[in-house]
Amino acid sequence: YCVKVFPSDNLVSKDYIGLTGNRFKKQCVNIVIIIIIIIIIIIIVVIIIIIIVVVIIIIIIIIVVVVVIIIIIIIVVVIIIIIIIIIIIVVIIIIIIIIVVVIIIVIIIITTATLIIIVVVIIIIVVVVIIIIFIIIIIITTITTVVIIIIILNVVTTVICPFC
Repeated sequence: YCVKVFPSDNLVSKDYIGLTGNRFKKQCVNIVIIIIIIIIIIIIVVIIIIIIVVVIIIIIIIIVVVVVIIIIIIIVVVIIIIIIIIIIIVVIIIIIIIIVVVIIIVIIIITTATLIIIVVVIIIIVVVVIIIIFIIIIIITTITTVVIIIIILNVVTTVICPFC
């Protein structure tokens, strides 16, 4: 909407009023164009700000996902290392037991030759028991590691994948 600035005096001729009217029309068109340009610039700035915010949010989500994955990997590695250490300790204990049993058996064989049959039976029983215990320990540790890894994978898929 345009408001005439020039007053319509009796002194001003009709041609001059016509000229000013034309001039006002041009000014109005220019004002409308300027308003449209300002609106377009505002829209572009808002779109750019929205894009920047979305990119920042995506970067933050990616960083959080990477950190969570790294933490989960560290936890899995620590659990696996602990299980390996436990297996090594159990194996060392079993080896020590076998050595002690062998030493006792050797002493018995040296001192009494009559107990050879009983000693052989004891050796077989001890070795079988130790082997069974070792197999049970290995089965338990493998089952626990598999269960832990499955639980961790479930956590990873349920917590992280919604952000994927």
